[in-house]
Amino acid sequence: MINPFKRQIASESAPSLADVVLQIHKLGDRSLRDSNMAFIRQRAKAIHLGDDTVLCNSLARYKFFVRASDVGFASHLIMDGHWEFPVTEFIARNVARGDIAMDLGANFGYYTLLMADLVGAQGKVHAFEPSPLTMDFLRKSVSINGFDGRVRLRGEAIWDKSGEKLKLRMPMEEPKNARVLPDSAKAGPAGAGMRDVVIETLALDDLDVGNVAFMKVDIEGAEERLWRGMRRFLERSPDVLLLLEFNSARCVDARRTLQDISNKFKLRCLDDQDGVIGLSIDDALAGGNRDWMLVLSNRAVR
Repeated sequence: MINPFKRQIASESAPSLADVVLQIHKLGDRSLRDSNMAFIRQRAKAIHLGDDTVLCNSLARYKFFVRASDVGFASHLIMDGHWEFPVTEFIARNVARGDIAMDLGANFGYYTLLMADLVGAQGKVHAFEPSPLTMDFLRKSVSINGFDGRVRLRGEAIWDKSGEKLKLRMPMEEPKNARVLPDSAKAGPAGAGMRDVVIETLALDDLDVGNVAFMKVDIEGAEERLWRGMRRFLERSPDVLLLLEFNSARCVDARRTLQDISNKFKLRCLDDQDGVIGLSIDDALAGGNRDWMLVLSNRAVR
């Protein structure tokens, strides 16, 4: 005979799935930001696997591999379980089931995993990460979370022309800041704490993956090159929503690029507190070395 008291104790002590996993439909709600961040942080944990590898969790939902020696990104995931929370919320609000999404400059795949979850089994995520070291971790994280069937990983660097062989310079302690060297033949040695690898470039005009609904772009100074190489891409995906990190200090002609962008899209940015707000070209240029998260779309944005 089953003891009803034991059954009651077991029922009370066993946590439900909602108790241990962040409900993704709540993630985009800015009014829940503080409670969501606290929930995620309380469940952050990490295991050192050796060989510069740590297995941690992101957003209290996904198993996530990072490099132990990465001080700029991995430390946040290990301690807090999240990264750039306003951007995280924005993606959760604006990526839907069945979408085709792109993650340009995927790094270790924090946003790749989130988008893969949001698009579901009927959607697709195309993630680009030119660093072969970082790609190894990204591939493991995609696989361990069961997203292989909906994520396609690519190793090219997004550029204005396809097929060029250029150097990618990687700060070993800050791999998220890896950047393509446009004049690689004249580039000096990598220097202490840096590493160069040869990568191949790809222009989005030469990539047809269907009607893309959402694109997150963080490509460390290649924004102008991206823009010059995506005119036909935008014709194929007229309703795409681009979340584009833009820093005028990394540009050759920032004003001209912003003017060109504003001829195609209303210029807006993502503000940490106020959501999506208008942005003038002059304000963007006056920001100095500030990273703006430009929100570019001709459709409704939440």
